[in-house]
Amino acid sequence: TGDADVCQNGTLTLTGSGAADLSWNGGAYGAVTTYDVTTTTSGTQDIKLKVRDANLCESAEVTKTITVNELPTVSIVSQTDNINCDAPYTGQFELQGSNGTMPYIYWVDGVDNGSKTLYDNIQSTNSISYVVDDNGCKSDDITVEIHDNSLPITVDFTATASNGGNYCEGTGGVDITVSATQLNVTYTLFKDNVAVNSLAGTESPITFSSNEEGSYKVEATSTGNCKRDMNNALITVTEYARPVVLSVEPSPIPTCAEEELTFTASSDMTGVSYIWTYAGYTATEIDDKLIIDPTVGGVTYSGTVKAMKDACESVADFPYSYSVALKPVLSIVLSNPSTGGLLTSPATITCTDPIVRATLSGGYRYEWLDTHQVNPVRDLTAANIYNVMAFDINGCPSDISTVEIISDQDKPKDLLITPSILDATLTCLNQTMTLTASSSTPNVTYLWNDDLQSTTATINVTKSRIYQVTVIGQNGCTENVDILVSQNKILPQLSVSSTSDKLTCTTTSIQLTGVIANESEVGTPIVYEWLDDPNLPQSRTITIQGTYSLRATAANGCISESSMQITEDKVLPKVWIELLTDTLTCNHPSILLTAKSDVPVTYEWDDLSVGDTYTATEARIYTVKGTALNGCEAQNDTTLQDATASPNIEITADSPVVTCKSVILTATGGVIYEWSDGSTSSTLEITDGGNYSVEGTNRYGCTSTAQISMTEDKTNPTVSLTPTRGTLTCTDPALTVTSVGTPATVSYMWNDGVNTATRTITIKGTYTVTVTNPDNECTRTASLVVSENKAKPMLEIVDLPQVCLPAEIDLSDAIGSNTIADNIAYYEDELLTKPIIDTRITVSSQQLYYAQGISVNNSGCVGDAEPIAINIKAMTTKPVVNNYDECTRKGSKSLTELVTLPYQTLRFYDTEVGGQPRSTIIDASQSNTTTSYWVSDAHAGLCESERTEIVVHIEGEIDYDLTSSSDKVLAGKDEVTITATATSESAATNSYNWKINGVSVEESSDTYTEYPYVNTVYELSASGRCNTVVKSVSVEAKWQTAITPENNGKNDVFAKGYHITVFNRYSEKVFEGDDGWDGIVDSKFAKKGIVAEPGVYYYYINLPNGTVQRATIEVVKF
Repeated sequence: TGDADVCQNGTLTLTGSGAADLSWNGGAYGAVTTYDVTTTTSGTQDIKLKVRDANLCESAEVTKTITVNELPTVSIVSQTDNINCDAPYTGQFELQGSNGTMPYIYWVDGVDNGSKTLYDNIQSTNSISYVVDDNGCKSDDITVEIHDNSLPITVDFTATASNGGNYCEGTGGVDITVSATQLNVTYTLFKDNVAVNSLAGTESPITFSSNEEGSYKVEATSTGNCKRDMNNALITVTEYARPVVLSVEPSPIPTCAEEELTFTASSDMTGVSYIWTYAGYTATEIDDKLIIDPTVGGVTYSGTVKAMKDACESVADFPYSYSVALKPVLSIVLSNPSTGGLLTSPATITCTDPIVRATLSGGYRYEWLDTHQVNPVRDLTAANIYNVMAFDINGCPSDISTVEIISDQDKPKDLLITPSILDATLTCLNQTMTLTASSSTPNVTYLWNDDLQSTTATINVTKSRIYQVTVIGQNGCTENVDILVSQNKILPQLSVSSTSDKLTCTTTSIQLTGVIANESEVGTPIVYEWLDDPNLPQSRTITIQGTYSLRATAANGCISESSMQITEDKVLPKVWIELLTDTLTCNHPSILLTAKSDVPVTYEWDDLSVGDTYTATEARIYTVKGTALNGCEAQNDTTLQDATASPNIEITADSPVVTCKSVILTATGGVIYEWSDGSTSSTLEITDGGNYSVEGTNRYGCTSTAQISMTEDKTNPTVSLTPTRGTLTCTDPALTVTSVGTPATVSYMWNDGVNTATRTITIKGTYTVTVTNPDNECTRTASLVVSENKAKPMLEIVDLPQVCLPAEIDLSDAIGSNTIADNIAYYEDELLTKPIIDTRITVSSQQLYYAQGISVNNSGCVGDAEPIAINIKAMTTKPVVNNYDECTRKGSKSLTELVTLPYQTLRFYDTEVGGQPRSTIIDASQSNTTTSYWVSDAHAGLCESERTEIVVHIEGEIDYDLTSSSDKVLAGKDEVTITATATSESAATNSYNWKINGVSVEESSDTYTEYPYVNTVYELSASGRCNTVVKSVSVEAKWQTAITPENNGKNDVFAKGYHITVFNRYSEKVFEGDDGWDGIVDSKFAKKGIVAEPGVYYYYINLPNGTVQRATIEVVKF
């Protein structure tokens, strides 16, 4: 009794009853009534029980089949961390059970969640999960960890506008700067609570631009919709009007040249400040006044004046012409007062003519600007540029005139006397020297301080002293240069140095070298001459004794001599060898050699050893060398004979083979013998074959050994059988046996009378063969036993485990435990013609397979073909689903939510057939995609169903680029086209809504075209199925600043199509009309048809938006 199933690794105990003695699973009888089932491996096992009573009567065996159920496992097929700051959170995970028996119950943190596999809306968790299968078996625990990865905005920030939020009409607006930003955060600028621009955080300040009035704020947003507002009040942006310069009036015309002229500006607004711009003259600015000083008669003065208020500004020109009296003309005459000759500027003063005289005329009075002298005549004695003015009787000044004086008072340059002071020396060789003077200044003359007061460039000198020459230039300027002529007549201090003063056998040459002790005094080069050979160099090699003399001549020509005595010693020594004997023997293997000489020497033997004795151990020639104190060498030798050769010992036998009689061995070649058995006779008697040796000694004590190997013929013949045993089977009913004997001449006889070496056996039994050697009649026998095995195999076929198709099965699972066979072969057909190699096969339909037993204990006999049937489970119903068609969104979607009918265990795939199960989670943020997934269901005890297709379509968001055909146009004249171009990843756009400077217009296409007359912001709101995107571009419209009313169709009309009023520089109205201005003065204000004079005119235009455009237009005529 006991449960019939248990979970793997669980505990199951069976209880037996019926008698006192029990035997479990064929074991020994005993009083143990319980049995613990092993549950470490899943599957079925049979537990058998027999009982025995006191009379030792045994019951029939009973069997209980126990099923050990496989444990289920649970795994995490997907998990996503949270990124949202607020619910719903994006954290989620999905579990999937496997193994064990479906369906599964999912437990998370101790809570029974039934078949629920997907858990979402999680901020963070660290959960313990497991599953319990249909058998009640529990899986191991797993831990699921979901992290909170939301990105809160931690950086506090403020937003400030440039210029306090104020800007002037027609300018680019203001910059709004965010003080500090955070990475992975988006900062959005709102105008009047409408988002107008976004920038990414950079960990540094960022800047937006705005050119519209309104209230602004900045909001930060991060992943997961985390938000933070700026830490300051709303920013107000204000636009101010631009002031207009109405006129620029000059002061009265000056009466004298270079008198002051003043321009005064006026504007249409109060509280205006001015900036003047001009070039080509100097002036002083005092707010609305420009004071020009000095003026020049007949000159036109022009420039611009800028009117400014509230950071707004406008510019007007101020041309004006007038004439005054001409300036007086100053005349200057230059002359040489010593000669009366006229000079021109620049004039030159020299050492001979050091004065230039200037005489003035052409004025009422004069003034030299460097000294303020007023005299009309002035002597100029220094190089300079002199400025002087003349004044007429009214005191009006002339232009400044200039007199330039150049000085030519330079002394002769680059004076030089050659040779240089380094070479200016009188010596024994050079008693006279030539000095030459020179200068880079041309055409100079010379004067020396020698005894003759020479005036030539070159002189000859013989005395040691300082010589000076004066060089005179053509301008009379002089310069001196001198040189010291020295004297060197010192004799050289010569000596001869040598490496030795004696030639020997070792010193075969001596180096002699001449040396000058006072070389620095006498100078180089020095010439050396050996008196025995003048051609030899300063250092020479001597190999013969004698006296050697050297003469040295210094660079200064002075001469000295010196000598050296060389002697010689080269007498050779006598050397010989003494010894007791000249023969080496085995008794005397070494001889002592002793070297002798007639003078003290050092000895060296031919193996480089040293000393007067040498121990010789080889028969050869020995040589010794003696070296005397003077390095001279002599040698001698002696020859040793060899008598250490071994004797030639031999052994002879009176018979080559040892048989039943003995053999005599005889040794020769020595005088004394000793055999390997210790005997010392020259002969040895043997009775056995084997190896024998003898040692012989000759008269010199030298020994040698001889050996001999004797064979023996006393052995029996050999015999071997192949095989040595055998078994008769179904496949091998006969056995062939071969006997092989040695030598080859042996004869064979079997115990059943057969007399051949090879025979065939078909009956089991013991067989013996005897072989005989005909040479000595020796014999030997061999035997083998032949048995028989012809048993037929028997198979027990059991049911295979239930499977779902397609499935992988093992045909060997159909073989029962009562099968008797060595091997089993498997086939696809009953005729056994299609063998199956691997028992693990994949089946996709119901069919029969066959098994055949092969051999019993290697009998070779085969059994009958036994059929094996496939055991197929029923199939689960195919699931019903809804397709998914939604907009893209952050996070994921579970495919489980799309299955409508009740289900137990769903499995999702990427393909209709094959493949591995996939996660139930799909990415819901994949834009513009259509994907097919496949789902199946599996109920407990049934096979997995066919797969159903789920079509998932995720519609993306739209996005586009908004561009303008031009960002700058002429107002009211140039056409501009704004175009929205979808990006490559954009979804389809359903509608377009345009706003021009915040006002909606009737246009529903992706382009908008018009002629802008003011700075314009074009805003497009484009909508798709899933989102709306608002973008804008700005176009700067500038009104033209000039027209050329020449009636040639080019720039003839200004502001065509607009109501315009025009004023001249005196604020007088000259035109008003509804279709622009063609440069013609209106008849209401002047004679009809008169073209306006060239110049700058002021205007204002009533624009369609209710505003007024005020500026200037210049009329230009060519």
